[in-house]
Amino acid sequence: MTDARPKLDGIPRFRAGERGAYRATWEPSPRAPLGRYRFLITARRYRLASRPFRLRPAHSLKETVRRSGAELVVRLAYPAARREVDFTGRPGHAARGRAAVAVDGREITAPIRGGRARIAARRGARVRPVPAAARDAYGNRGG
Repeated sequence: MTDARPKLDGIPRFRAGERGAYRATWEPSPRAPLGRYRFLITARRYRLASRPFRLRPAHSLKETVRRSGAELVVRLAYPAARREVDFTGRPGHAARGRAAVAVDGREITAPIRGGRARIAARRGARVRPVPAAARDAYGNRGG
């Protein structure tokens, strides 16, 4: 028996050998504390508890680098929300954290404040993001 079948006569009853299915999803906020969680669903006649699972840092943030004269402006973007799938609001960029870029082969990290990190770089320098070293204030990282 599944929740998709209509229940026209009150409380759903299972026949011998039938099993129910319950699916729950959770979209944690970027600020959710890392650690062990589990789902606990209670109702009048039953209680369901999931196995424990770990919430780990995301590795899906994207680092963008823009030149502004002799300065690099680096931002760390969160993945865009998917319409009709993701229901919680999220910021477009990390407000705080650390950015990382390689300038002429040398890795430089800088604090992200107000959504941007500013790094001095001479004009013509070779610049590339180092996403695995960039992170927001909550431990989420670039991929």
